[in-house]
Formats: sequence, structure tokens, C-alpha cells
Amino acid sequence: MIEDSYIVDKFLNGDKDIFKDLIIKYNKSLLNFIRFYTGLKDECEDILQEVFIETYKSIKNFNRNSSFKTWLYGIAINICNSYRRKYKKNFKLFSDNSENILNEKLNSIPDFTYDLERLYLLKEEREILFNILDNLPEKYKTVIFLRDTEGFSYKEISNLL
Repeated sequence: MIEDSYIVDKFLNGDKDIFKDLIIKYNKSLLNFIRFYTGLKDECEDILQEVFIETYKSIKNFNRNSSFKTWLYGIAINICNSYRRKYKKNFKLFSDNSENILNEKLNSIPDFTYDLERLYLLKEEREILFNILDNLPEKYKTVIFLRDTEGFSYKEISNLL
């Protein structure tokens, strides 16, 4: 996969078509993050589009003090928070949809064992984990999602939040 810095440099040097490579690279992970963070189903694609539009317009301001991914997710968080303020009534941070996204992530991990006892224990652990996550403050849920599903370092997360 092409490095972000290469894509950013090419874009800033006039190759506007290369921006599609950033969209391809981050489309799925950003969409999952937006779904998880907002809990909005219908607006996720619109929010994602706004994130890429804002990124396109602001990429010249990317100062490389953090990774491009951190900067991009910062834009996503800001736009999600803007939607949150705009649609307070319909916006529920980390709604039931968040559990579906986490389930998708967990289910995508191949399980080569067919030991029923092990599967039962894993299911029980997952239920305990979701109960714990449900009771966490929003800021901690965000940190856990960014760290464990998106692969951000704690330093990157602290820069984002």
C-alpha cells in the first residue's frame, strides 16, 4: 500500500487524482469509525463525504506534526461532533449500532477451534466486555475504539482528543 506521505506530497505537487488513493485506503475504516462514534445509520455516508471534502480542502494545512491518519481522524471527530450538535435529539454516541460494529470486528477474527466450551467462554467474555463498555464514559469508549480497532497509539489518541 502506498504511504500517506507519498500521496500527500504528490497531491500538494499538483496530482489531484491521487486523492482517490486516500479515499480508497481510508473509506472503510473511517465509515466504521463514524458509525461507531455517532450511532447514526443514515447520515454516515454524508459525514464520510464531508470528511473527505474537508480533507481535500485542508490538506495544504497538514503540518506533519502527527501522522496523516491521526490528522484525518481529527477531521472526522470534528465533523461528527458538529453533527452531534446539529442533531442532538437523534444523536446517541455509541448506540446499539456500535455493538454491531464491534461484533463485526470480533467475528472477522478466524476461530479455528471447535471446542464448544471455549466458544461458550468466549461468548461469555464478550458479553462481560460489552457490559463494561456500556458503562464507560464516552471519552474512554472513544480511546478504546481508536486503540483496539483502528490501531492508533496512545500518543496519537491524546493528540486527537
